[in-house]
Amino acid sequence: MIRVCHIASGDLWAGAEVMTFNLLRGLMRFEDMDLSAIVLNEGRLAKEIRGLGIHVHIVDERKKSFLEICGKVRKLMAVNTPDIIHSHRYKENILAYLVSRTRRETKLITTQHGMQEIQRNGNSLKQSLVTKMNLLIM
Repeated sequence: MIRVCHIASGDLWAGAEVMTFNLLRGLMRFEDMDLSAIVLNEGRLAKEIRGLGIHVHIVDERKKSFLEICGKVRKLMAVNTPDIIHSHRYKENILAYLVSRTRRETKLITTQHGMQEIQRNGNSLKQSLVTKMNLLIM
């Protein structure tokens, strides 16, 4: 059995969320996969994934700092260690990377949903660091 955990934001129901849902729905046909999801916002994505019968953990990013989110996800991963973490978008990529560093056997996969806009003069230092970190992780 291969355990796969998807990490997605889920604050909207747009391209990335629809694609994440469709991917999970497609993966359900593989009987040797144990699928789960961590969604950073309660919303339609979480509801749709639950409708598939896949277990969803909500870690509300509006109520927690990034470090608190990281700690909560780390605890969730300790209970049911996935073989693969599949992340969607930059924040989830960074989160998956940080959480997986204590579990070398866990593999990371990411889906690039569109190209990230890079502004040469308009990015803050924080945004520039986040962008570079995401690109290094990918």
